[in-house]
Amino acid sequence: MMLFHPVMVGVVLAGIFAATMSTADSLVLSCSAALTHDLAPPSWRSLRLGKLVTLAVAAFAFGIAVIGPSSVFTLVILAWSTLGCAFGPLMIVLALRGRPSERLTLLMIVVGPAVAFLWRALGWHEQYYEGMPGMAAGLAVYWLARCHRAAGPAQSTSSSPLASAPRD
Repeated sequence: MMLFHPVMVGVVLAGIFAATMSTADSLVLSCSAALTHDLAPPSWRSLRLGKLVTLAVAAFAFGIAVIGPSSVFTLVILAWSTLGCAFGPLMIVLALRGRPSERLTLLMIVVGPAVAFLWRALGWHEQYYEGMPGMAAGLAVYWLARCHRAAGPAQSTSSSPLASAPRD
C-alpha cells in the first residue's frame, strides 16, 4: 500500500535532509563563532582564524560521525553525560553559594567530561553511567582547590591552576 506518490516521498525526504543539514551547519558555525569570538583574545581575531576554527570544528564533527558509535541513542547519552559532567558540578557549587575563580571553573568544566570520556573509553560505562564519576571528578576538583587554599597562600604558586582558588 502506497501512501504517497514516489515523487512526493522524494520531496519529503529532501525536506528532512535539508532540515538536518541546516541544523548541522548552524551548530558548526555557532561552535566556531563561540570559539573565535568568546574564547580567543581580541588580538587573535581574524578571518583566517575563523575559517581555520570552522574547518577544525567540522573535521571534529566528521570524525565523531565516522568513528563514533553507530547508535544515535549512544551519541545522545554521551552528549548528555558530557553536558552534565561539564556544568553539573559547577551548578551544584554555585547553588551552594560557592564562588569558584575563572581558572577553577574552567578546570572543573574540563576535568568532568575528561573523566566521563575516559570512563567510557575503558568500557566501565556498562556497569555505571559515566556521568556519575565525571560529576564526582568536577566536584573533587573544587573540593581540592578549597583544601589547597585553606592550607595557606604560602603553599600555592601563581603558575598553579588552583592558585586563584574559590573565593568563598
